Amino acid sequence: MATLMALHAHPDDESSKGAATVARYADAGVHCILVTATGGE
Repeated sequence: MATLMALHAHPDDESSKGAATVARYADAGVHCILVTATGGE
């Protein structure tokens, strides 16, 4: 099984930058992992 890891710098980036791409891969059966790299702000 393929895996896609989407790495974002801020907590809201996954919804405004790349959400459609991740959804497309998820719909195709790809295991998707979202990583948010933030200091907790």
